[in-house]
Amino acid sequence: MSKTVVVKGQLNTDTSAVIYDIQGRLVLQQALETSNTTNTINVNALKTGIYIVELKSNKQNRTLKIIIN
Repeated sequence: MSKTVVVKGQLNTDTSAVIYDIQGRLVLQQALETSNTTNTINVNALKTGIYIVELKSNKQNRTLKIIIN
């Protein structure tokens, strides 16, 4: 089964998704497409656990906690 994180919504500026493990180590980084209203991030390489997803653009940052199982 494929594990993914889905980011929905229109992005007005260049945005990247950065995923950290619970210890704060960078585990994945991906640029998101501003032309799409839905972006999918493949997280198959990540082990079960709690992660922090940070969406970064030059206008704002948003941080979310996710659980991968």
